[in-house]
Amino acid sequence: MSTSDAEPIHGLDIVRYARLSARFAEGVEPRANVLREIGLDEMDWLTVERGWLVRIGSAAMKGDLSLLQAYERTYVETQDALGPTEPTHGLAEFAAVIRALSKGEDARDVFPRHGLTLASCARLQRAWAKRMAADPHLADAYRDLVEKE
Repeated sequence: MSTSDAEPIHGLDIVRYARLSARFAEGVEPRANVLREIGLDEMDWLTVERGWLVRIGSAAMKGDLSLLQAYERTYVETQDALGPTEPTHGLAEFAAVIRALSKGEDARDVFPRHGLTLASCARLQRAWAKRMAADPHLADAYRDLVEKE
């Protein structure tokens, strides 16, 4: 990664960009308020977002995953700090969500039906994945639930 790839855009380095992206994904705080707090508007944010996406993608295409990894690590840490990291839905309900998505149902329909958002579903997936990694029987039960009709 070159030094210019790490230069902040409108004052936002990769870490601050990832933190803000995670906050916006939660959909709790009005985006305009958050941007106003940091002295940016929607056009500034669009420049920041486009700039970081181009930098991350360009670096990754050259085999440098450091920006992508920094973004992902910070995004997940921030997302987990904004909500519960333990399962909020039972295994059967989580499996039903995954089954619906794997059948091609639109997440915009599936998530609200189960009281989830994209962010809360991502946390739920990480929570269950952690438990399943520690318990192969739980992983088998989950697989059976997803595959059942």
